[in-house]
Amino acid sequence: MGMEMVGGLLREYFGRLGTITIIGIVIEELLEMTGIVTFIYGLLTYLGSLQETINLKIHISEK
Repeated sequence: MGMEMVGGLLREYFGRLGTITIIGIVIEELLEMTGIVTFIYGLLTYLGSLQETINLKIHISEK
């Protein structure tokens, strides 16, 4: 949430396609993806502590 406010400030001062603004957007997205990966890792680690073996099936069907 805080990075979006910083992104808004960067857009206001440096323009929508300014180099600094784009670097800020890249950092924001990197932090979001890092948070998601950390959450998934923590969740799988917790599930692994409850159960010795975890089976995961993914089925993709064509429409």
